[in-house]
Amino acid sequence: MLCPAKVEEAVLRWHSHNAARCEAAGGAQRAADAANAEAGRVGRLCVQRALSTERLSDLNLRERVDEVRFQHSQLDLSKRKLEGELATLAELIERVQIAAEKCHEPLQLSRDCLKIREGREGSEKAADPVTRSLVLEEGKISSAQSNLRRLQRDLIEQQRLLRIAVYQVNKDTSGKEAALSIDKRCLQLSVNSENLTDKLSLSTNKSSTEDQWAWHTEQNLSQADNQVKRSREMRSRAEILLRAACEDICKVFQRTNDAFEKRIFETKQSKQKLEHELAQTTQKIIEVKSILVELEQPIVVNKEHMRLAVTRLNERELRPGIEKCSDQAERQLKKELSQLQSDCDRLEKQHQNVLDLIKTWPERSD
Repeated sequence: MLCPAKVEEAVLRWHSHNAARCEAAGGAQRAADAANAEAGRVGRLCVQRALSTERLSDLNLRERVDEVRFQHSQLDLSKRKLEGELATLAELIERVQIAAEKCHEPLQLSRDCLKIREGREGSEKAADPVTRSLVLEEGKISSAQSNLRRLQRDLIEQQRLLRIAVYQVNKDTSGKEAALSIDKRCLQLSVNSENLTDKLSLSTNKSSTEDQWAWHTEQNLSQADNQVKRSREMRSRAEILLRAACEDICKVFQRTNDAFEKRIFETKQSKQKLEHELAQTTQKIIEVKSILVELEQPIVVNKEHMRLAVTRLNERELRPGIEKCSDQAERQLKKELSQLQSDCDRLEKQHQNVLDLIKTWPERSD
C-alpha cells in the first residue's frame, strides 16, 4: 500500500503540473491572441498602404495622361500650322515659278527688238532712247527672272525644312499616342482585371529621363514654330519681290512703249518734212534745169556772134598793103569780140556754178 504522505505528494505534483500546463496554455493563447492582433493590424496596414499607393499611382498616371494629352494637343496644333504653311508655301512656289517662266517671252521679245534694230542703216543706226529703253528693259527682266529663280530655290529649301519639322512632329505625336494609349490602359486595370501577371519585366536602360522627354517635345515645338516663322518671313519677302519685279517690268515696258511711240512720231514728222523738202528740192531742180536751158541758149548765140566777129577779123587781115589799117571797123570788131568773149565767159561760169550746185544735192531714191 502507498504511504499516505506519498499519495498526497503525488496529488500535489499532479495539481502543480496541471496548473503549469494551464498557465502555459493560457500564455500560448495570449501569445496567439497577440499574434493574431498584430497580424490583423499589419494586414490592415498593408492593405491600406496598397490602396493608398494604388490611388497615388492612379493619380500619377492621370497626371501623366493629362500631361501627354496636353503635349499631344500642342503637337497637333503645331502640325496643323506646319501643314497649313506648307500648303501656302507650295502655292507661292508655283506662283514664283510661273512668274519666272513668264519672264522668258518678254525677255526674248526685247532681245529680238534689239537684234532687229541692229539692221538699221546710216544715221538711223544710233543709240537712241528706244535702244537705251530696250537695253534697260532687257536688264530689268533678266534680273527679275534671276531673282525669281533664286527665290524659288530658297522657297523649295524652306519647304524641305518644313517637311522635316512635320516629320519630327509626326514622329513625336505617334510616340505620344502610343504612350497615351498604354497609360490609359494602365488606368483601366484593377485588382479584379484579367490577365494580371506577377512577373516583372523592367528595362534597366531607359531611353530618356523625364527632363529629356519634356525637352524633346519642347525642342520639336520650338523648331516647328521657328520654321513656320521663317517661312512666313520668306513669304512676305517673296510677295514684296514679286510686286517689285512686276512693277519694275511694267515701268520699263511702258517706258519702252513711250520711247517707241515718240520715235515713231518723230520719224513720221521727219519723213513728212523730208518729203516736203524733197518736193521743194525737186521743184528747184526743175527751175535750175530751166535756168540751165536759158543759159545755154545765150551761150550758143554769143558763140555764133563770136565766130562771126572772128571770121570778119580774119577776112580783114587779107586786105593788101596800106588797106590793112586799124580803122574804126576793126576796132569795133575787136571791141565786139572782147565784149562777146566776156559775156560768154560769164555765162559759162554761171552755167558751171549751177551744175556744181546740182551736184551738191542728194540724189533721190525712188
